[in-house]
Amino acid sequence: MLKRNLICFILLCVVLSVSAQVKRPDYENYIEKWSQTALEQQKAHKIPAYITIAQGLLESGAGKSELATQANNHFGIKCHEWLGSTYHVDDDKPNECFRKYEKASESFTDHSLFLQRSRYSSLFALEMSDYKGWATGLSKCGYATDPQYANKLIKIIEDYGLLSLMDKSLVIENQFGEEITVVALPKLIANKHLPGIQIFHQFNRRKRGTRYVVAKEGDTFARLAFLANMNEKTLRRYNNAKNGRAPQAGEKIYFFYNKEQANKKIEDSKQTDSQTENS
Repeated sequence: MLKRNLICFILLCVVLSVSAQVKRPDYENYIEKWSQTALEQQKAHKIPAYITIAQGLLESGAGKSELATQANNHFGIKCHEWLGSTYHVDDDKPNECFRKYEKASESFTDHSLFLQRSRYSSLFALEMSDYKGWATGLSKCGYATDPQYANKLIKIIEDYGLLSLMDKSLVIENQFGEEITVVALPKLIANKHLPGIQIFHQFNRRKRGTRYVVAKEGDTFARLAFLANMNEKTLRRYNNAKNGRAPQAGEKIYFFYNKEQANKKIEDSKQTDSQTENS
């Protein structure tokens, strides 16, 4: 009898373990379909893609809820001073007003803009990778009335490995009509991982390094700045390049201040001051 109970217990544990690892196909399809859009929002608005996807899954039932299918609303955002089209459905109260969009992708953009409101400002002080902090913060800020909202988001993120979206790259078309890969992470991180171009290090006498790339024929400061997720004006300033000048093939283009150039500018300035005083 004891042996039979032990076997039953082991089988039960196995069944529970297997069932816990089973992933819903509709969730996986939703993740595959909307990850790119979530990464675009992450790049544009600094809202973690895993949060966008987890909320979309939870709020829209993987895109199958009435709001999602009838109003393209994937995030359950209510009207709140909304001037666009609306859709009414029972929620916390009967016949509540929700935002309606022409396309589902508009819902993703509006979700990012909605989180820019002051009530959610505390979220942006968190690290991008702090998924528990973001999930808990959304709940504390009052995004949803469900007391288990944060736990549900955290479970989705963990069960479906959504944190891995932080390591994925974004393929978009730049202003030159090229499809390029851009790291969809905060600027500080993006500048350390420039996609598609080989990074070099240069060391000055004090052994402090700065990163640069070697420009190729046809490169422009606009293109390299876009790849680096940084402002073209900043990139030109780092390289002492006036507007209108293009990188020369073989030229080192620095993504941080070139220490050697900075030191040279200081020396040149001192020499100019000295010459002025002597004259």
